[in-house]
Amino acid sequence: MQMRLSLGLLAAATGLGVFASAQEGQRLPGPGSGIIKTEIVNTPEVEARQHGEWAVSIANVPDVRVVHVPAVSVAPPEFMRKGGRYEVTWPGGERQQIVVAQVAAGGWIKIDADARERWVNLSAARAVDELPR
Repeated sequence: MQMRLSLGLLAAATGLGVFASAQEGQRLPGPGSGIIKTEIVNTPEVEARQHGEWAVSIANVPDVRVVHVPAVSVAPPEFMRKGGRYEVTWPGGERQQIVVAQVAAGGWIKIDADARERWVNLSAARAVDELPR
C-alpha cells in the first residue's frame, strides 16, 4: 500500500512538473500563458450630434476692473496734407481716390467725395499712395 501511495505521489508530482514547464515555455497567447488575445468584430458605426440647445456657464468668475488706463491717440499720417490727392487701398482690396479737406487726430481725415464731406480713418487702410497733382 505504501508503495502504491508513493508511486501515485511521484506520478502526480511529475505531472505537475510537466504542466508547470509547459506553462513557462508557452509563447502564444492562451490559457495558462498569462496573455489573452481578444478580438472585437462587428462593431456598429456611431454618429453623435448635438440635439437641442446647449447652455454653457462659468461659475465663480471674479470681477475684473481696469483703472488708470492712459488715453491713446493715434497721430495723423505725417505725409498727409490738406489738398493732397491719394489712392487708398482698404483691407478688402478696394481702391479709392481721395482729396484731403482736413487732417485730424486719431488717423481721421475729412475728404471731399461725390460733392459731400466725409470722414475716413486711414489707420484702417492697407496702403496709401500719394498721387501726382
